[in-house]
Amino acid sequence: PRLASCTVSAETKWCAEDEDFQGTASSSVQLLQANNLPSVDSTADASPPAVSSPEDVTPETPASACANELRQTELTIVVPSEATSLFLVHKDERSKALGGMMLTAEEEVPEYFIVTGLSAKEIMQNDPPVAYHVDCGTSSTFDAITGTLLLNGFEVFQITNKGTIMGTPSSGLMASCAGQEARCKLQMACFVYGMLPFSKELIKTSFRVDVEDSVCWQAVSYSNFQLLEAKDAKQDGTLASCRAWCRRATTCSSFVFSPKDSKCHGARTASLADATYTGMVNLKSRECSRFTRCLNIDRGSVAFWAVLPGDSE
Repeated sequence: PRLASCTVSAETKWCAEDEDFQGTASSSVQLLQANNLPSVDSTADASPPAVSSPEDVTPETPASACANELRQTELTIVVPSEATSLFLVHKDERSKALGGMMLTAEEEVPEYFIVTGLSAKEIMQNDPPVAYHVDCGTSSTFDAITGTLLLNGFEVFQITNKGTIMGTPSSGLMASCAGQEARCKLQMACFVYGMLPFSKELIKTSFRVDVEDSVCWQAVSYSNFQLLEAKDAKQDGTLASCRAWCRRATTCSSFVFSPKDSKCHGARTASLADATYTGMVNLKSRECSRFTRCLNIDRGSVAFWAVLPGDSE
């Protein structure tokens, strides 16, 4: 907020004849004695003496019977300039309002922020919210203490009181994946509310949140595979359950879902003598996100990479 400060002072003169001064008997007596004046009985009748004639004039109080009191205080004036809007921005382009966030399960959230303006000047002139609340639908819950947004009990992201979005989306968010996509993805429509510091009113913004899996799948036709027992797989006859099992299992790099018996099997390459399966296999690729790519290059005669003379890498 805009601030202005000043010093306010006031001087009060207290004398023995003042009613307020006589209200404190001990202070009056001490002051009179200090100036060699006769003391006053505080229990005597406080009514003023009767004036017998116009010639009777009350004598002036000697200056030494008075005391000056100076009081000072510092006064700060606050002029609020509360924000009226909220925007989602990324660190690399703070002047552009975004309509959504792209997150990847098990990877740190990119540097997104909730701001009150799209320029440094606007942000400096606005009083930002002091607290935030996030709502992403009926399946979401928000912990106001930690600033964590949960979806079906799994963390999506966190937001600080300064509007910084952080955290790591949980892999549990992919549990409801249908199992047909090359990479599981869920979408949410979210509202972020900010509580203003002075009026306590709420301002809000809305955007889309996409969370993609950090594991990608590629269905390929291979020969010479050996089928393995999927011990912990949920054999409910769905591809989604089979893929969820392989995603959890650290020893699973590929699996086979047999349409004939609707069972899930682990799979690994084998020699011709040990091969028991030829057909469609689902390969698992880890750390698959928008910042890492797994390329399946099947044209050996084409140069995809070229090293020029003098290049060290």
